[in-house]
Amino acid sequence: MIDAGRCLRMAQKELGIASVVLAKKADSTPQQVVRWRAQKNMKLHTIETICNAMDISINDFLMY
Repeated sequence: MIDAGRCLRMAQKELGIASVVLAKKADSTPQQVVRWRAQKNMKLHTIETICNAMDISINDFLMY
């Protein structure tokens, strides 16, 4: 099973996207990004929102 929170942490690190910036692009809050980063599982809709905000594909996201 893939750890979605780990994928998010790694993608942010590699792409240099701060949580505050991601929150703004995802029309969310920095607190929500912190929760996303801690989750092992995410709904597909949440992953799509994150990927759109980071301008990457879901496949690329899952490779992190």
